[in-house]
Parts: sequence; C-alpha cells; structure tokens
Amino acid sequence: MTTLISKLQYKRYEKGEFDAIDARTLEEVISAVLSFPWDTERHLTPVELTCPSVTLQHPIGTFLKVGPYFSGKFALYFLNTNQKVYVKTVSTLEEACVWIKNYYEQEGKVDSFDRYGFVFNPIAHFQTNIFEYLVDRRAVRSFFRFGIWTMAIVVLVSILQYLGLYQGFNLAVLFILVLFLLVLSSPLIYLYFNYRAADKNHYLQLSRGHEEFVYGPIGDTKLYNKKNIAEIQIDTVNNNRSMASDCSVFTITFNDGQQLRFTSLLISPNTFRRKFPDQQIISVSKSFPRIK
Repeated sequence: MTTLISKLQYKRYEKGEFDAIDARTLEEVISAVLSFPWDTERHLTPVELTCPSVTLQHPIGTFLKVGPYFSGKFALYFLNTNQKVYVKTVSTLEEACVWIKNYYEQEGKVDSFDRYGFVFNPIAHFQTNIFEYLVDRRAVRSFFRFGIWTMAIVVLVSILQYLGLYQGFNLAVLFILVLFLLVLSSPLIYLYFNYRAADKNHYLQLSRGHEEFVYGPIGDTKLYNKKNIAEIQIDTVNNNRSMASDCSVFTITFNDGQQLRFTSLLISPNTFRRKFPDQQIISVSKSFPRIK
C-alpha cells in the first residue's frame, strides 16, 4: 500500500515547524485531516502558507498542504517541482480529502489549481526545518552583518574612485574612514571573541511551538523543557546606535536553579525572543554584555 510522508502544523508553530512526521497511507492521512482540531486552530489565524495544517510530501519533490480559509472553508496549497505555489479553496473537509486522494493516485500531482501570488522561498513553508543553531560561517556573517555591509560600501567606493568613476572622496579620506570604522567596531570584535570562547562547539535546537529543546556541547547535549523555566534574562547593549547593539547574553534559569547561558553569536536576539511566546523575558541593559 502506498505511503507518503505527512506532518501536522499548529498555529503557534513557526515557518518550517511540523509535528507527527511519519509515512502514512491515504486512509491514515484522511483520518488525520478529519480529526485535526480545525475549529480551535483556525481561530484568530491569518490565511497564509504557514498555518494550522496537514501537509503531504511526495518523493518527486511536490507538497500538498490543507489549511484553513475564510468563512469556515479550507485551502489546499500545492508546491510543484519548480517551487511554484498553486491554491484551491473548498467548502468542506470531504472535498479536501478528494484532492488528497488525487494527489496519491496521480503520483504527487494535481490539476485545476490557481496560481498563488509571489512568495519568496516558498519551499520554506512546506519543508521541515529542524532549527539547529551552531557557531558556523552563517552565524559569523549574521554577527558581523552591519560591519560587512559597511565595509562592502567602502570597498565599492574605493574601486569607483580608483577607476575615476566617482570623485566624492580621495584615498586618504577613505583610509581614515576605514580606520574610524575599525575603531567603532572594536567592541563588536572583542565581544565576538568573548562569545566564541563560550559558544564554540555548542549546539542548540530550539523552535517556537515545541516545548522541548536541546542544548549543550556537541556530543554531550541535553534535553530541556520550556515548562520548567523559571526566568529568562537577556543582557543587551544599552546603545542602539552601537555596532554591537545586537550583542546579547541569554540566561535561562530553571525551577531547580539550573542555568543555561549562551550568546547572540549562537542565535540572534530577535530569533531567540520568538522561541518563547509563553515566557516573560527580562531585558537588562548593559554597556558591555560580556559572558564570563
């Protein structure tokens, strides 16, 4: 009997976050669709691609997602192999199940769907994200993003100056500007090495909707539960105009007194805050939020 990977998504989940991921037969998927708590999950939920839903995935690379629509209806979103999104609205779950049956029988294809509007990176709404955070190249680029963009502009102006296409600055002024930027970014550079010493070779797996998360040195991680958290504190830079304004130290204190401490080199402050919708987060402004 043919089985396809299917998974569930709830309204508190973020883009790419799913649950109950398993290979299911057509009958099992229909049962999952009919038993999904649509009435409670659709309440105050915007109609969009990341939504309370049941999603099917075919080996050829297509996806079919059933989600809520306006006026008690349902929307089926189809992502084809070219990563284009198509949509069809139906009045009942029984109609949605007919299209699910077609998806099984037609080997991961459907027809008579309308083209959905433009979506940047649409597969992110269908593909499972495991929300891993490491001190890798992507983390370093994110940490230094402002300085990278600033230096890129300086380099571009220097090239234009050299080619005679722009005469706004002479090379001496540009050299002084580069030195000035290095001085301004010195706190950021110091905090980078401070944070790297603490977070290097550490691993974090953390999503918004799931209660459990994983943290610790690579090869010796532990499982934690958000329900056991007593307090979350973020030490942040008290100068919003500083290049180091996003530098932060996160401290998670559990009910038993245990603490986890890591930094914005591992996960950005904005991303971290979104992971804890039910916990109060205390912000503490500091001139230099270093980690000991």
